[in-house]
Amino acid sequence: MPDGKRIKAVSYDKLMDKLYNYYDDGLLDFSVEFAFNAALEEKAVTETHPKKKTFLSFKGILDLIFEYAYMHKIIVENPVSYVKTDLI
Repeated sequence: MPDGKRIKAVSYDKLMDKLYNYYDDGLLDFSVEFAFNAALEEKAVTETHPKKKTFLSFKGILDLIFEYAYMHKIIVENPVSYVKTDLI
C-alpha cells in the first residue's frame, strides 16, 4: 500500500473486501476533478520523480474520458490530442 501498510487475508473475497474498504474513502464522488486529484495524491505518495510510463497511462485515461465526451457531443474536440509526449 502507498502508506507502507500491508493488507492480508485468508481468501480472495476477504482480500477484495479489505482493499475496497482501504480505498473506499471518498469513492462516492465520480467526477473527473476527483479522479484527477486522487491520481495526483497517489502519484505524490508513490513516486518522487515523474515517469514517462506513468504519464502516458494517465494521459490514456484522460483520453478515454474526453473521447467519450467528444463522441457524445459534450465537447467539440478532444484536448488530450494537443498534449505533446515527446518532451517527457
